[in-house]
Order: sequence, then structure tokens, then C-alpha cells
Amino acid sequence: MKVLLLYSTRDGHALQIAKTIAAIFDAKAQEYDLVNLDVPLSVQPSQYEAVLVIAAIRYGYFRPSVLAFARTYYNLLNNKPTGFLGVCLTARKPKKRLPQYNAYLRKFLSKTQWRPLLCEGIAGALRYPQYRWWDRQLIRLIMLMTGGETNTKAEIVYTDWDQVTRLANAFLMLIQKRS
Repeated sequence: MKVLLLYSTRDGHALQIAKTIAAIFDAKAQEYDLVNLDVPLSVQPSQYEAVLVIAAIRYGYFRPSVLAFARTYYNLLNNKPTGFLGVCLTARKPKKRLPQYNAYLRKFLSKTQWRPLLCEGIAGALRYPQYRWWDRQLIRLIMLMTGGETNTKAEIVYTDWDQVTRLANAFLMLIQKRS
């Protein structure tokens, strides 16, 4: 069963998570294609038996390409094993990893008819020095309001790599059950 592993990234961290999942797939001899969702698709999703999307959030929104993909292919996606992993700083709080407590995941899914079998938030990375001045100030304000790091020299990876491994393995189990 071949998996389409799609990613949409803002600053590269969602790609790093996708590559970590790809390495787990490699170790389990799972066939996949890793594809950037932020450029026109070079593949046909219908040619895959399963689809896993890893997408970053900025200011409460996924990139338009993620929403367009879900709206275009929801019927296809709802008829095969699929997963959606939203990479966001709010998921640094374990409860906010679950869709029922993560407003960004709920809002995204409410705008589409896609119902992924696996859906969870993954904590991203905070890299103030890499952001443009305006982004640095807005993200600092958001972090201040949510009790996060406000030192604009800080670079913190909040990602729980054990969670990433667990999700990759859960997705593999999901597709094995469906094959």
C-alpha cells in the first residue's frame, strides 16, 4: 500500500516532522512519496492507497493550498485511510493536541467535508530570530497571551518526537487494518 505523504510548511519545521515520519516509514519498509503541498501537485492523489498530511499553522490558519487540497479531494480522502496533523505552537500543551480541544483543527475541518481517520495537533518550533520583525512581534504577543516564551532571541523546539513516532506508527497500523 503506497502512501502519499504531503506537507505544508512555513519555516521548515513541518517538513522536518514529515521527514521524521518518512524515516519511520523507511524503517518499516512502507512505500511512500513525500510531496510539498505548497506547490502545484506533481502527483495524483487517486494513485495512492492512503494519504497523510502534515501542515503548519500561522496566526490560526493553514496555508490556502491545504484548504484547497482538502476541499478538492475530500470525497477521495474520505474513501481511504487518511490522516491530518496540524503543526502549531498551541499543541505544546498536551490537551491542545486533541482535535476537540484545538480550535485550529476544528476550524479547518469545519471548512471541509474531509473526515480524516487520524487527526492530531503536533507542537511546532518557536524560532524568533528567523522571523521577520513584524512576525516576531505578533508571535511574541500571542505567546505572551498564552503563557509561552517571549524572549525574542529564543529558539525552542516544542515538538514531542515520541508523539510523532506514535502517530507515524498509528497511521501505519491504520493502513494495515484497511489493506
